[in-house]
Formats: sequence, C-alpha cells, structure tokens
Amino acid sequence: MRKVIVGAMVSMDGVMQAPGGPEEDPTGGFKFGGWVAPLGDDPVFGEELGKLFGEPFDLLLGRRTYDIFAAYWPYAEGGPSDDIAKTFNRITKYVATRKGVDLTWKGSVALRDATKDVAKLKQEDGPVLVTQGSTELVHALLATGLVDEIRTFTFPLLLGKGKRLFSGDSQPRAFKLTHNAITPNGLIAATYVRDGEVKKATVGGCVSTLSAYRSMATVLALPQNLDNPLGEGGEALHNWIIATRTFFQIQGGEGGTTGIDNDFVERGLANIGAWILGRNMFGPVRGPWPDDTWKGWWGSDPPYHVPVFVLTHHPRASITMDEGTTFHFVTDGIHAALKLAHEAANGRDIRLGGGVATIKQYLHAQLIDELHLAISPVLLGSGEHLMTGVNMVELGYDCTRYVPTPNVTHVVLSKRN
Repeated sequence: MRKVIVGAMVSMDGVMQAPGGPEEDPTGGFKFGGWVAPLGDDPVFGEELGKLFGEPFDLLLGRRTYDIFAAYWPYAEGGPSDDIAKTFNRITKYVATRKGVDLTWKGSVALRDATKDVAKLKQEDGPVLVTQGSTELVHALLATGLVDEIRTFTFPLLLGKGKRLFSGDSQPRAFKLTHNAITPNGLIAATYVRDGEVKKATVGGCVSTLSAYRSMATVLALPQNLDNPLGEGGEALHNWIIATRTFFQIQGGEGGTTGIDNDFVERGLANIGAWILGRNMFGPVRGPWPDDTWKGWWGSDPPYHVPVFVLTHHPRASITMDEGTTFHFVTDGIHAALKLAHEAANGRDIRLGGGVATIKQYLHAQLIDELHLAISPVLLGSGEHLMTGVNMVELGYDCTRYVPTPNVTHVVLSKRN
C-alpha cells in the first residue's frame, strides 16, 4: 500500500500559487510569484524539506507543475541543487494530464483519470507519492479522500488573492498534528496525518478595540440547525477550547489544560465590554421574528455577561437575561452596531463573535483592529470560507503572532496603524 502525501508551501491565508518565481504561474493576475525565495534561505527550513524527500518517494504532479519542473530539473544536476535534481530525475513522475502530447522528462507516466489512477497506485507496493504544487490535482485528491498526510510549510506572509491549498470540496476528515518546527525566519513546518472521522462535541459557550475570533479549518460548517448551532461538523473546530482550564471554569468545573491554548482563551475573554453578533450566531430563526420565544442558544444565563448587539434586518425588542447579558437587536447596519457597542463598552474592548458574513463586512470596512484565527487540523468540505474574497494585504493587516500547538494553530492578524 502506498501513501499519498501532499507537500505544500503556503502563505498564512492559504495561498500556494507560484512560490518559486515571478513567471511560474501569473494566472488570475497573481503578482507575488517567487514569494518563497526571500525567506527560504533558512537552515531549519532546509532540514524540514529534506525530511519530506528523505524517504523513498515518487512525484505526483499536475500538468502545469510538471511542465515547470521538466523545464528546469533535468538540467540542474551539477548546480547548487544537485542532490534533489538527481533524485527528481531518477524517480518516477506521475502526471495528471488530459493532453495527448508526449512527456519528455525521463521516468514520466501519464495519468489520464487522475483520481482513479491514483487510487490504483495506492493499492500497489512502492514508495510514497508526494505532490508538489499542482493545486487542481490536490483539490481532487482531497475531494476523493485519497490524501493520507499533509505536510505544510507556512510562510509568515499574507498574499491576498491566489490559488489556495484547500477548496470547498475537500472530503471531511480529522487530521492529527504529529510534528512541527518553527524556523529562524518564522516559517512553520507541520505534519498532519489522517485521524479518522470528524469528531463532534457540544460547546456550552463561546469565548476600546474591536477584535474578532474565528475557530476554523478552511471552511466554517453549514447548514446550521437546532442540533448543530455551529453548523454540521462545526463543533470539531472547538475541540481545542473544550480541553482548556478556562473552559472548565466557565462550565463550573475543575481541571483542564494550561499552556498556550488556555492562554488564548483566557486572553480572548479579558476586558470585554460588549459583543457584536451576526443574526445566525444568535439563533437559527430566519426572516421576521415569528414571536419572542427564541432567546438564544444558551438558556437563561448566556456566557457574555455584558451587552450584546445582534445584527438583523428585522426589529425586535431587547431581551434582558441573567448575570448582565442583554441582547439588543440592531437594524441599521454594522456601523450603528459598533457605535452602540463602543458606548456600552465604556472604554473596554468589543468582541466580534461572527458569523462569517459579519466578520467579512467589518474586515472590508477596516473596522477590526485584531483578528484571532484558530486553525484546527480538520477538513469540513463544504461551508463558508472566511478568506474568500478578502485580501488582507490590501486591507492593511499584518501577522503579529503565529503559534502552533498539538491541537490548533493560532494566528493573530493586526491592523497596521
């Protein structure tokens, strides 16, 4: 049995297009080709890349990536990349291609029906199959559940537009982080191996500047219903929170983990004077309010304990709950909600609790000062993508923290002054 390993160099917002050079892949108007080179001269990065190619392997390539490789590697022996050139020239290159032209690079084999052919290759004995680049091929392999392992090299960059590692068609799967390393240049090498089905649990609660938080894979789950307040499979994105001491305390219990994850949860709850929520975060009711029965997911004592401003198109009287939580329903848009939240917070921070559409509106309006992304090793497949259509570079955001833990990777994006 052969494994399929996706090897990918990605930016923090998931872009993997044209890492090697300006002319590598300018499709879609991509202007940042060659983004790896300024940070790639890093000994730890070299060691981690060496581990990817350190065991016997064959390459699994899309046609565009193959053409780029075939124009370079056969002629690179004797140069600075002699070792990897000799390896690439020696091994088999499996190429997903619909074109009927010859593959001139020695050792190349055409795959006319990529996913079916890869499924057959996986049943054979032989070395692992490693992808490089090849966005469309990677998407197809993820959509058909053929990927056994994902090794990412995440660069401390936001690229905005570009081809991304994950699409909305990935087959839902849980992955486990088995290795990570941070390099002197701030790159994070991480290895994720398949870990069965997506596990679900129930989260009892969520966790002057405006900050936003999202726990995410590459999508946020849909559809939402009474049994799935976070969307189908969405609870799995919060497994890292459930284990923390702060979450245990919120639930009135003892125990839980300390460390980086707990620190982020604790920090996210500190100094909050008001919350803003999109309507779907408040409940599953759509359209005009049929009556005043629905008062949120949380019972009589929601976890907020401060004023909460809910964005909606349909008026409704405010609801006073236990322990200081009052839900106010705002029909005049995001700026009106923020103004009311500032007044209520009285100098303390305002927390934007989602959902995706609400966060996007505030990002596009450049009203968010800090965005904490908690990226879980889970594939959900369909759902809302937070970063689709959002160019964080043009909006003026920088990465100010990037911290991996065994359960999640924390990314903090801050607005430039």
